[in-house]
Amino acid sequence: MSTANPPHYADLVLDDLGEGRVLVETRCPTCHEHRYPPRALCVNDLTPMEKVAVSPRGTLVEAVWVERPPYGQSAPFWVGYIDMPEGTRVFAKIDPRGIDPVRGMPMEHEIGVVRTEPEDVDGPIFFPAER
Repeated sequence: MSTANPPHYADLVLDDLGEGRVLVETRCPTCHEHRYPPRALCVNDLTPMEKVAVSPRGTLVEAVWVERPPYGQSAPFWVGYIDMPEGTRVFAKIDPRGIDPVRGMPMEHEIGVVRTEPEDVDGPIFFPAER
């Protein structure tokens, strides 16, 4: 039995594909299906998956205001599900930037701090896209 710590969330969903850290998913080179969070093998044909960057824009499916923040969060915040054009769905923090999140809203993402305790952890933060 391994006593090693599991990888951080950021180590699973963020990677440097050549131009700095980006949000990643995996794509099967055989059937071209995308998966998020990234997987080692394709669930359809067991082909090793390749990491690809997640599209910069998606569509908000649902958002929820979290009034009682869990450990590692210092204030209430928005979270939600965002559908990406490749067919994957990402669950992430939302920075509404003064606009209440609404279903169907176009969203963009950036990499930022999503948790601060016991240490800072980076991840995707979605925000309303410029129209």
